[in-house]
Amino acid sequence: MEEYGALVAARKACRICVERSPGKIRSCAEFEFDPDIVSHWELWLGHKRPKLLAVGQDFGNIGYFVRNRGRDEPNNKTNDNLRKLLIEAGFSVTEPPQLDRTAPVFLTNSILCVKEGAMNAAIRSSWVSTCAEQHLAPAGALPEAAGRGRDGQLRMARGAPGVRIGRYARAHL
Repeated sequence: MEEYGALVAARKACRICVERSPGKIRSCAEFEFDPDIVSHWELWLGHKRPKLLAVGQDFGNIGYFVRNRGRDEPNNKTNDNLRKLLIEAGFSVTEPPQLDRTAPVFLTNSILCVKEGAMNAAIRSSWVSTCAEQHLAPAGALPEAAGRGRDGQLRMARGAPGVRIGRYARAHL
């Protein structure tokens, strides 16, 4: 647990991207309601010994983060679709954002800060690289089957050992 606390503290203390990209990205730790977690998706699916690790793009933008006080809103379309994909892959998971302590799934994002601007605004590959090196790799959240696409986004290798992708997921990836 002490090791986990160190990962949380490192995420909260990090200002690398904020200093490199002022006005483009903010640390969640700037807000008093920022929970003591590494990934904000952990509040739904954050199993400490997962069979499946999923890496998304980001946790939205400042507006979403503030409006929901650092948590996901119920009926979030991304989470609803992700739940369908997980069920198709054989994982029984709770309705988001209800905490699921039993599903062996850990969700994280390629960046652990929140961006300024629109929800669908692009993220910089330098932010992805920084989070991967500073936070995701030390947390063990980067499997050997992960890599980066041309756009800098982390990608899970299809068909890699231990990666289960169901019929529904294949049709939507």
